[in-house]
Amino acid sequence: MLDVRLPDGDGITVCRELRSRMPELTCLMLTSFDDDDALLDAIMAGAAGYVLKQIKGSDLVAAVRTVAAGQSMLDPATTARLMSSLRGDSTPAEPQDIPLRRAFCSILALFGPTRAPTPPCGRGPVAAVGPRGRPAAVR
Repeated sequence: MLDVRLPDGDGITVCRELRSRMPELTCLMLTSFDDDDALLDAIMAGAAGYVLKQIKGSDLVAAVRTVAAGQSMLDPATTARLMSSLRGDSTPAEPQDIPLRRAFCSILALFGPTRAPTPPCGRGPVAAVGPRGRPAAVR
């Protein structure tokens, strides 16, 4: 479990470095900041989970167990807000947003089953990465 913001650095960098040395390691990011950029950075660094510090103790234990079991756990409110923003729920989608959405959907597809809301990617992970599937998204 790593804090996103540390006094002498950040947990996202620590997660990235640890996962590069020990790919089998799972990291759960814990933060008091409800920040879309931090969520995306944590996912890109290889974190398996991202939860806010106001989480209940029992839910934190469940998040640790979920991540330890090889699944992902993303804070539902932060993820829903980010997805809403990517969908352009409040405004029509701009053409330049399409590659960002595809990238985000590819990232979510790499997580496999998640407790986050349904991604704005169509019918699920396979639709998110397209016909070439997960190997193409990893490249």
